Amino acid sequence: MIELKTILIFFIISIYKTDGHPFYYKKYYAQVMGIVCCRFSQNGTAIAYISESPYSAYEYHLIDFKHIKYNQPFRLYGTITRLRKPGE
Repeated sequence: MIELKTILIFFIISIYKTDGHPFYYKKYYAQVMGIVCCRFSQNGTAIAYISESPYSAYEYHLIDFKHIKYNQPFRLYGTITRLRKPGE
């Protein structure tokens, strides 16, 4: 069963959609551990970039979506699990 806070996060962050691609490719802008650009992948994993450009930045893969904590409006916090270049 999907947790209520997960649905709440998903709804609030969806306000920030920025392009017309399928949902899981859209970029979502939120503060994630001080990183300002993030998106959610198809499998529900949050990916945050170390710069605002998803095309030139490294990606931080965060813990599974349901474990990311909703703290304040438009802020997400999660645990960084690894660092990789986009497209790996």
